[in-house]
Amino acid sequence: MSGDFRKQKTEERIQQIVNTFVKTLSDSRLQFLTITKVELTNDFSRAKIFWDTFDSSKKAEITDALSRVKGKIRTQLSVNLKMRQAPEVSLVYDNQYEEEQKIDEILASEKKSGRY
Repeated sequence: MSGDFRKQKTEERIQQIVNTFVKTLSDSRLQFLTITKVELTNDFSRAKIFWDTFDSSKKAEITDALSRVKGKIRTQLSVNLKMRQAPEVSLVYDNQYEEEQKIDEILASEKKSGRY
């Protein structure tokens, strides 16, 4: 059980580190970026970092900007985490908000038509 707790705390710490780090960068494309969650493998060797933005039309630009700073993100993790080796990083767009909006639109449409 303590391993799960350590993993969860490390995921939270990675989320905090990356959110803070991207705010310090001068790349304006990353201005409205938010790290939504982190999933670590059980051996802590890989971190899947999920991100979202308020402006989904900028998704491609943000993806490009993130790919350029991916190495710097891993360096920040290495500096800030007390681990022998920083996890390999993959950055994934989190489309949860868009999916929730689609569901809300469907429910509103159903309610308006009287089916819900």
